[in-house]
Amino acid sequence: MKARSIIKLKIPWAILVIGVCIALASGWAWQASARKLQRQSFDIISSNVGAQMAATLRQNMDLVATVRAMIATDPNSNNEQFAQFMAAVGASTRYKNSVVAGYFERVPESQLGAFWASIGSPAIGTSPSAEVLPPGPRPQYCLLRASALQILGLGIYSIGAEIPAGTDYCAAPAAAQMLQAAENSGQVVVTSVAKGLLAVGASLRLPNISKLTPTSQQDIATFVTNLLSSEVVLEPVYQSGVPISTVAERQTALVGWALDVLDTNAILTDGLGTSGLGATLAHVNPGSAPAILASVGPRQRERAYSTTIHSAIDGQWIIALSGNPPAGAIPPLGQGLLVGGVVLMISLLLFALIWVQGRSRTRALALVDQKTGELAHQALHDALTGLPNRALIVDRAEQMLARAARQHLQIGVLFLDLDNFKAINDGLGHGAGDHLLQAVGARLNGVLRGSDTVGRLGGDEFVVLVEGESLDVGPEIVAERLMEVLREPFVFEDLSNMALTVTASIGIALGAGASADEMLRDADVALYEAKAAGKNCHRVFRSEMQHAISDRLELEMDLRSALENDELFVLYQPIFDLEHEKISAVEALLRWRHPTRGVVSPDAFIPIAEDTGLIVPIGRWVLIEACQQAERWHRLGNPLGMSVNISGRQLERDELGDHVQEALAISGLPPGSLTLEITETTLMHDAEATVRRLRFLKGLGVRLAVDDFGTGYSSLAYLRQFPVDALKIDRSFIAGIAESSESGALIHTLIHLGKTLGMETLAEGIEEQAQLEHLQREHCDTGQGFLLARPLDVAAMEQFLDVRTEDLTVRLGHDR
Repeated sequence: MKARSIIKLKIPWAILVIGVCIALASGWAWQASARKLQRQSFDIISSNVGAQMAATLRQNMDLVATVRAMIATDPNSNNEQFAQFMAAVGASTRYKNSVVAGYFERVPESQLGAFWASIGSPAIGTSPSAEVLPPGPRPQYCLLRASALQILGLGIYSIGAEIPAGTDYCAAPAAAQMLQAAENSGQVVVTSVAKGLLAVGASLRLPNISKLTPTSQQDIATFVTNLLSSEVVLEPVYQSGVPISTVAERQTALVGWALDVLDTNAILTDGLGTSGLGATLAHVNPGSAPAILASVGPRQRERAYSTTIHSAIDGQWIIALSGNPPAGAIPPLGQGLLVGGVVLMISLLLFALIWVQGRSRTRALALVDQKTGELAHQALHDALTGLPNRALIVDRAEQMLARAARQHLQIGVLFLDLDNFKAINDGLGHGAGDHLLQAVGARLNGVLRGSDTVGRLGGDEFVVLVEGESLDVGPEIVAERLMEVLREPFVFEDLSNMALTVTASIGIALGAGASADEMLRDADVALYEAKAAGKNCHRVFRSEMQHAISDRLELEMDLRSALENDELFVLYQPIFDLEHEKISAVEALLRWRHPTRGVVSPDAFIPIAEDTGLIVPIGRWVLIEACQQAERWHRLGNPLGMSVNISGRQLERDELGDHVQEALAISGLPPGSLTLEITETTLMHDAEATVRRLRFLKGLGVRLAVDDFGTGYSSLAYLRQFPVDALKIDRSFIAGIAESSESGALIHTLIHLGKTLGMETLAEGIEEQAQLEHLQREHCDTGQGFLLARPLDVAAMEQFLDVRTEDLTVRLGHDR
């Protein structure tokens, strides 16, 4: 008996010792987790800030590429033409951080007189003098042909500032070295204004400051400060159509240099915003070590976090961000002590409880009852939000249906799903996602009546059960109220008070006699319709919705066997050389002949193939079929090129390269005869992985084309990284040629951009004679459309080729 009492006394002490150990471990683990959360918060903020700075850099670097493209198209542009071009591309609003843009020309001494005569009116803000500074004969000069400035509007000119037009930038060693580095490498070179343009000794001529108003004096001071802290970006411009693969070839082909004076301090300041971080911007010139260009914000202190972003934009830009850990109510060490203290307190309470309960069987039984109740609650409630789970929701729905049957009432089930929750969960972490789900559950619970029920089924799916008075105003009003309360921003202290705004889609099912499972199913179907309608809306279930879902599922099942049953086939639409009006290639177009539905529109089954991943095996089959058909035509004396569309799902996988190799090997088609068309939007998704896969495909010898060019957004800096051979101008631009002069100007720009980048241009959707003639005047390379030829099956295509063999001149209107 005595031994049993001693054992009972040892148990609480053992629990206390274990509790102390758990408290120490919990405090340490919590502190580590808090530090990790701090780092994650810093990474999220710095990633967003760095992405914004990189995007701003990319946009401003596009100005240099745009100037280069314009000069390569017309190297003899004078300043008036340059100013018109800058106005046409909206430089003053699009490139806000570019202080000066211009163009230096390399002028041999023998052509100096012709240069002065050709530039017409001098550059804005430049002296009209035709004198070379410093004076004296030299074999060649580097002179400013045209420029445009963006400093304090145009106020700097009205107060008399000017830049000498005849300054020879090759005369100073520092400037000459910079220009030669760009010339020899063919790459962008960046340096400060003080080390670059102003190093030539030809300073900016300013007016007599004493004669100016205080406001104008302040304007000049601001201008000089910004100019001296800015960076000079130079890109070489070479003659079109000549090789530039070696240094000697580049020196021979050089025409001049495109110029952009970039306010890097403003880029860093705007990008940092109110983040509280510090930023340093560096650039790696060809053959040089990284050079710091600008530094903004607080210096990195001891134990501060930091990150470095490398952005390959016309050279190598390096953005270094640093900052102190995000401020919180309690530091990680304090949080760890607090958690450890709480666990220790629980251990002490448990020690005391067991000590007392050991002497009282009644209290022990009460404790068992309490724990049993807690387990019962956990079995029927969601562990994260505390809301009823599926089991309890179904039970309460059955109870509501029983009451509705007795009292002739109507009940409603609202199936709610958060829009784009996966992006929040992946971007901010699962911890942030859990916080958001808890906050959403609390808001939904707070806006409903006491007789209504809100529960969580799992993931980001919630269910609301309403009956009686709640439905008097209509289920749509209830749904609108739920959506409105969720639109208010959610602010979380654990994420540095970051505000998240979410929307929801809601499916509604009404009834009084159906089972709970049937009503949940109907609400889920209505939710699917709300998602398909664009999200952030609600839909009430109708019986035809179930039919639409069943029809889509049936179509999906049939599509899974379409390839095996030889129901898929390919049509071929001719592509023409517009200059000679001769067929040069064909585009393979996938079609489906359903055994009962007939020919199914690609708009109906291609999205299903994309969603289910069936597009990958189907795309492999199209590649093999198209390549084999092209090779058969080659053997018959029609060496046509073959274009095949590649979907985003295919481009996401490395096996695309294997499929292309397989198609070429099976068919024996020369790789140069195959063109893979990829939409512009698909290219910009995960650009780094896309570049890697495209370079592999390019290494196989196939041609690559950007489809629907102009409908997405891709900067010139990224476009030039892709090994692309052709730009396919979207049909929407072709259709607008006859409707507005802006469309004609845009077509002109796209075609000349393609030629400047050394790419073939192809226009799709040519349906009118006026469109064809306009494209021919603009020297567009190739085109396709109903005006020229519709998609044809193999037999019709071969007959079409036979007619063209007899008469190589395309007779427009034939076979339309």
